[in-house]
Amino acid sequence: MPDTPSPHPAAPAAVILAGGAGRRHGGVIKANLQFRGHRLLDHVEARLSGASPVLLSVGWHDPALFAPLGALVPLADARPDGGPLEGIRAAVTWLRAFRPDVERLVTLAVDAPFVPRDLVQRLQAALNDADAAHAVGAAEPETDLPGRAHPTHALYRIAALDSALAHLPDGAGPAALLTVLASRAVSFARVDGLDPFISINTPQILESLTEREP
Repeated sequence: MPDTPSPHPAAPAAVILAGGAGRRHGGVIKANLQFRGHRLLDHVEARLSGASPVLLSVGWHDPALFAPLGALVPLADARPDGGPLEGIRAAVTWLRAFRPDVERLVTLAVDAPFVPRDLVQRLQAALNDADAAHAVGAAEPETDLPGRAHPTHALYRIAALDSALAHLPDGAGPAALLTVLASRAVSFARVDGLDPFISINTPQILESLTEREP
């Protein structure tokens, strides 16, 4: 098992959800896609300074495909078809075994390289006595449309996750988990007109964002 950082016990753990097959990118694992000279995985990990530890949900992939891993702890899903919730389950299981002092878990999508650097701080501040807090993008400009919820970017009390995960049906996603936990929404402003949680899930989006500084 790789060594992991040991900051203040109050710091949450983080899991980067990277189990997608990357079919829209020709089968290239999204975590390994090059964006401005670095992998998407490296961009997201760099936004997590202070998280303790940083875990990597690799889904059904071989962890060796993500090398180098550095301090990242790779976690394979118990079921290859379980989606993001399997990554969250794997993270909770690892934390119970190796870091029982950590009480909170942040989840992030590997294909969102612009995620705000203060994400963890702001979600922690909003949590208070709730069981979860999640990110919401700013309202669409010049419209009455509300900001889009980003359930993959959320903070949970680990003690609340066990029961919530057990009551969700197969195939449910993070949005359903947040509904079960009555999560608090935290709004994040656009940066230079861009939703900071934009997902690079197609080659076209990857190309259009290449000139932007993450």
